[in-house]
Amino acid sequence: MSTEENEKVILHWFETLNQGDISLLDQLADELFTKDFCWHDPRMLGFEPGPEGVKKFIHDLLTENTGVQVTVQDIFTHADKTAYRFTVTMTDVANRQLVNVQLIAIDRFVGGRIAEEWQLSTPGSWR
Repeated sequence: MSTEENEKVILHWFETLNQGDISLLDQLADELFTKDFCWHDPRMLGFEPGPEGVKKFIHDLLTENTGVQVTVQDIFTHADKTAYRFTVTMTDVANRQLVNVQLIAIDRFVGGRIAEEWQLSTPGSWR
């Protein structure tokens, strides 16, 4: 895949997430993430590899929060890696608090699918 196509995969994933359609997100997880996808994030201890882990994360995210919206500010691709800076805004259902998290991620692609992701967020913004 071209670097532009890798960027399109990420943007399509977030556009779909912004719609909040869990069944469509489940289908996309199977299409866009490798079977052994690994999320390198210190907050994600115990993350189940592959699309199943992505699905569980998305289900939890959309159950525990309302109005989830992702905005990508910057996106850059070199070879098999795409880096992007983005913001997630949502309301935590439990305490009705607005959450606004700024993140940076690097995704590695294999065969047009996301195989690994490294992610960091602003300190103290994410529970």
